[in-house]
Amino acid sequence: MNSKNIIRYGAYTAIVLLILMLGMKSCNIYDSYSVLKGQYELLQVENKELIKVNEQEIAEYQAKIADRNKKIEEIIATVALKNDKIQGLHQITTNLEQELSNLVSNEDKIINLQKQVTSWKDKFTLIESIVKDKDEIIFNLQEKYNAQLKISLNYKEMYEQSQQLVLLADKRLKLADRKIRSVRLGSTVKTIVIGTVVGFVIYDKVVK
Repeated sequence: MNSKNIIRYGAYTAIVLLILMLGMKSCNIYDSYSVLKGQYELLQVENKELIKVNEQEIAEYQAKIADRNKKIEEIIATVALKNDKIQGLHQITTNLEQELSNLVSNEDKIINLQKQVTSWKDKFTLIESIVKDKDEIIFNLQEKYNAQLKISLNYKEMYEQSQQLVLLADKRLKLADRKIRSVRLGSTVKTIVIGTVVGFVIYDKVVK
């Protein structure tokens, strides 16, 4: 085999190897892009379902918060009425105490004192009831806090899921850019290869 044939076959071999290498690189990019595309589409489906579930839960928690607010307002109104009654009983007790000093007979004094005792009992009953009402307010406030906390966690979960989508979309964009550059490079190389092959063919014919 003469030196011309060696050069010619060596050039052909180099061209074939270059085409194979570019083809393998292009295949790897396409494979990576396909895997990433599948992951992105799957995450999109999961994200839609997650948003649907979270929005439903958020609506339920918001309804619960509205219900707790209503109950708290009702209890506060009830407590205000009870406080008014306590003030009224306090005034009755004050009046009875003033009357007591002007009473002469023991029978009248006993009746007066019995009325004072009844008034005090009613006041204590109302005070105990108000304490329970305030405990109920605290309970409803705690339920409101828990519901609001769960809403925050729902929004956090949706945000984190959307961030994953953003990251995957960014990776897809970068791979797509590499894909485009690979296609352009492959096209340029093919043009060079075709030109080189044509050149060798013409060279062989001219030399022969």
